[in-house]
Amino acid sequence: MAKILIVDDSKFEGNQAKMIIQELGHDAELARSYDQALLMYKNSEYDIVLMDILMEEKDGIVMFQEFRRIKDVPILFISSLDEKELEQLTKENKAQGYICKPIDPEDAQKVLDELLL
Repeated sequence: MAKILIVDDSKFEGNQAKMIIQELGHDAELARSYDQALLMYKNSEYDIVLMDILMEEKDGIVMFQEFRRIKDVPILFISSLDEKELEQLTKENKAQGYICKPIDPEDAQKVLDELLL
């Protein structure tokens, strides 16, 4: 079981991601704002972070870069962007991977299993 921080400003999508991650047997915590995510990230130990890219308060790519300067925790992008665009952003920023929205439990399980091995 991994401890996973989900950063998503969408109440519906964030709660959906949290539910899916918990159903996969992991401990999931949800941050819905930049300040909340930063505080949680600094004060807790996470095995993985799921970071939405398109957020209103602060761009997920900028948040990703800031998180990287604090700790070296695997970060996966989650987004409803086109999969090719999401794959390109993942490579450019050296994230550990991505999961497309809406999150499919089987896809999420596969990506998480790869990271946790």
